[in-house]
Amino acid sequence: MFKKVTLGISSLAVAAVVGLGMASEASAGPAAPLTSLSVVKVESQLGGVEYINPNSFSTTKDHGGSYLYVYT
Repeated sequence: MFKKVTLGISSLAVAAVVGLGMASEASAGPAAPLTSLSVVKVESQLGGVEYINPNSFSTTKDHGGSYLYVYT
């Protein structure tokens, strides 16, 4: 219980200090457009874990089930 209280107080203190230094308007411009996206691994309930070859455009397993994770 003591750890949770300490963590909560320190988190609030950090949030308060960070909040004081924030400007009301954005000081940075927009990010550059996305030029590529690589999928390196796919994981699902039915297909398991499958690592994707950089030259592949699809998976070889039949993925599906209650979850699907795509790692980029």
